[in-house]
Amino acid sequence: MEIWISEIIAIGWIFKKLISYVKNRFFRETNWQNESLQQDILEYFKEYYKEVKKLEKKPKNKEIKEVMRELDDKIENLSNENCCLDNFDEKYIRKILDKYKKKWEYGKVFYNFEIKFKSYWSCIVECVENYWDTDWKKMLKERKILNSFLEKNITKLEKWYIDFLMFFFFDDMLDSDTREKIINQNISLVDFKKYIPVTNKFFDKVENRILVK
Repeated sequence: MEIWISEIIAIGWIFKKLISYVKNRFFRETNWQNESLQQDILEYFKEYYKEVKKLEKKPKNKEIKEVMRELDDKIENLSNENCCLDNFDEKYIRKILDKYKKKWEYGKVFYNFEIKFKSYWSCIVECVENYWDTDWKKMLKERKILNSFLEKNITKLEKWYIDFLMFFFFDDMLDSDTREKIINQNISLVDFKKYIPVTNKFFDKVENRILVK
C-alpha cells in the first residue's frame, strides 16, 4: 500500500482556499488601495506556493510513502473502501478533523496551533481593513507568540500529522500503543521545520506591505 502525503492533503487545495479567503475577506469593497493590496498579497501567495513546491520536490519526500507501511497486518484487513478519496472535500476533512480533535491526544496541539494562527491572522485582517490606522504593534506581538509556539511545538505537530493520517484512514481501529509505535518509527520522515523559513519570509512580506507606521 503506497500513500503520498501530497495526495492526502494537497498543498494546491490549501492554497486555493487561502487565496479565495483573502479575496472574499479582504477585498469586498473595491478601491484603488485595496486593488493594489490585492495584487501584491496574491503575488506573495504565488511566490510562497512556488517555494513550498520546490521544498516538496526534494529527494527525501520519496520516503514519505513509507509513513503508513508500519500498520502491518491491520492494513491487510482493510477494504479498499476505507481509503477511498472519491468524496474527499473540504466538508469531509473538517468533519474528520473535528472528530479527531475530540478523541486523540495529539489533536490538542493542533487545536492550540489553530488558535495561535487565527489570532495572528485576525490582526492581519484588521490591518488590511484599516489600512491607514493599523494596530501594527498588536500584530507583531501575535506574530511573536505564534513563532514561539511553533518553536516549542514543531515536533508535536509532526507527531500530530502522522497521528491524524492514521485516524483519517483507520478511524479508531488502532490502540494507543500501536499508534505511538508507528509515530516513533516514522517521525523522521516528516519535516515541518523546512517550511518555517519560507513561511516567515511570506509573513514578513505581507506585514511590510500592509503596515503604515
